[in-house]
Amino acid sequence: MTTSDRDEELVRLRLQVAELTQIANQFGLNWTRTPDPATDQVLARGVGLVNPVVIGSDSHCPQHLLVQGDNLEALTALNTSGADGTVDLIYIDPPYNTGNSKRTGFTYTDRFRTAQDVERHSSWLTMMNDRLEAALPLLKSTGVILISIDDKEVHHLRVLCDTIFGEHNFISQMVWDGGTVKNNAKLLSTAHEYVLVYARSLAALRDCNVTWREPRPGANLLIARYNQAKERHQDDYAAISAELKTWVKTTDLSKRLRVFTAVDARGLFTYADLSAPGGKGARYTLIHPGTGKPCQVPSRGWGYTQERMAELVADDRVLFGPDETAQPMRKLYLHEKMDQVRRTILEYPGRTSTHLLEHMLGKRNAFNNPKNLDMIADLIRLMAPKDAVVLDFFAGSGTTGHAVLALNAADGGTRQFILGTNNENNICDNVTVPRLRAAITGKWGNGTEHTPLGGQVVKLDTAPLRDEKGRVDIDALAGLVRLRSRGPVTVRANTVHSTGSQTPVFAWTGRGRVADAKRSWDRFVGSANHTPDLLVPLGAEPEVLGDGWAKVLFY
Repeated sequence: MTTSDRDEELVRLRLQVAELTQIANQFGLNWTRTPDPATDQVLARGVGLVNPVVIGSDSHCPQHLLVQGDNLEALTALNTSGADGTVDLIYIDPPYNTGNSKRTGFTYTDRFRTAQDVERHSSWLTMMNDRLEAALPLLKSTGVILISIDDKEVHHLRVLCDTIFGEHNFISQMVWDGGTVKNNAKLLSTAHEYVLVYARSLAALRDCNVTWREPRPGANLLIARYNQAKERHQDDYAAISAELKTWVKTTDLSKRLRVFTAVDARGLFTYADLSAPGGKGARYTLIHPGTGKPCQVPSRGWGYTQERMAELVADDRVLFGPDETAQPMRKLYLHEKMDQVRRTILEYPGRTSTHLLEHMLGKRNAFNNPKNLDMIADLIRLMAPKDAVVLDFFAGSGTTGHAVLALNAADGGTRQFILGTNNENNICDNVTVPRLRAAITGKWGNGTEHTPLGGQVVKLDTAPLRDEKGRVDIDALAGLVRLRSRGPVTVRANTVHSTGSQTPVFAWTGRGRVADAKRSWDRFVGSANHTPDLLVPLGAEPEVLGDGWAKVLFY
């Protein structure tokens, strides 16, 4: 092969590689990162927090946090502040990359997808990748992340999340049925979206024996009806049972609850099979208490050991038939089955969320497609403890924050939320903050008053921690102190204090002669020994600036 032939072949191969790369990028199979100067600046200069504004006056309730700025900056600030490993649950509702650039509201943005952008999926995935990677360290080992998404990117997002969180930590792809029928659709009316659920460590959840169960819908209603019947019939269990069997036929109870109509001294029960599921059960003699003859062993064998079966019989948990030919059954009581494992189908109406937001703000069309408040609250209640830290860095209208406030007010929990939102289209000032204020105070924008949920939110803006020369902004640094100490701080000269304290507990910057700087450093370390977890030095030695002067910087 001549040199010319080799050159032509090389050009052909390069063109082929370029074509294949373009096809791969177009379909989101892989993506090439485009350098982002803004992202590079965030990483180089760091992020602090400034301009604290307190929303709500209830200082007895947990203090929540709202960070206004690009959510990558907010996540960077959280990581810088030492918040890693403190978050129990993350819920986000990112843009769905629909191609609709005319939407109003929180957009990060749907402009990723245009007819001219052949790498539209790659652009969106790169945006999501940077933020999910920044969010990962914030989760506890038992933490979980939930991501709302629709058909357009769910398959790409699954692959991305498998890469970041690990395929082995995937829990479920839940389906949210919003119940909205679009009659203008040409073929099918898509009325569902998805919620991807990943664990930080599924093994850690199992080691801690974490279970997600919820109250069985309708169980309390059935018990209330049973109590009414018992009051009328006293200990006439047959009469109580007969009344309940008639009543359940006219109710909307699930099939799993309708069977709980038998009654004895313990309450409502139904019958359960005593045979072994799948076969290969134990085989032994079970004597009928009335006839004294052995009951027929089920073809699959008994589902309990002989010792356990004897305990059930002694405790009146086994219901025998008229004679030994009838299959014995186990009594399964309703009070033992008041909860159930959560199904992966979420049935919450979509339009009610829009109406709720309009009433709270006192205006229409302020935000498109807010998430259902009850759905978010139920997921938080199910998957996080009552003292959880809940993070949403695509906060939008603030539904997640509202859900946390409502849960705390309902069950006395001490959950704390951290919301991150930018102010594109004034979304933070005009939607997020007014909604949170309305929820806290109970004074809605439409002029109505509701039960105040209480709470206090500190709103902070993101800002560069260092200027172009590397100098630290003390006010931006103070914001990180607030974030880490979860409390108010005071800036005195170059020193950041917890409010009410006379000694710096987190940060100090100073400038002076080398000897003075070293003494200041030693003095600060000594004063901070009681809170070593709050002391993270940027450098153990003062930086010599020249002419015998030095700079001390630590936080």
